[in-house]
Amino acid sequence: MAINVGAGSYEVRYDPGGTNIDITKFVVWIDRLTDVGTGEVNSAILVLNGDDGSFVENTHSATTPIIDQWTKIKITITDKNSNSYSRIFEVDTTMPQKAISGGNLISVELGMPDFLDELKRQVEAFQETL
Repeated sequence: MAINVGAGSYEVRYDPGGTNIDITKFVVWIDRLTDVGTGEVNSAILVLNGDDGSFVENTHSATTPIIDQWTKIKITITDKNSNSYSRIFEVDTTMPQKAISGGNLISVELGMPDFLDELKRQVEAFQETL
């Protein structure tokens, strides 16, 4: 399910531990955002405005950095009750596509960083031995 901007607010940052660039204004929508509480692996699909080679070429210098596999993306969401959800994801895949109304989109599949996913599996295995 896509996040409705009217239900609160969100912020999306590229490389939060490094260059920390705010790319929120390029977000078209965020889809399939899952949480650990559901028992699923954290993941999301981020769709960005990819016009003029944004996010795939260095045409806009630091404004739209190139997004490759393993790039870290931080999504922070605040709902209408001021509850916040913040998570750092790694890029799994990117897929450029044409928008029906014209223009270009970049669909970015996000997942948990591998070391966090592995840590979660180890904790679960340990808990099973108790």
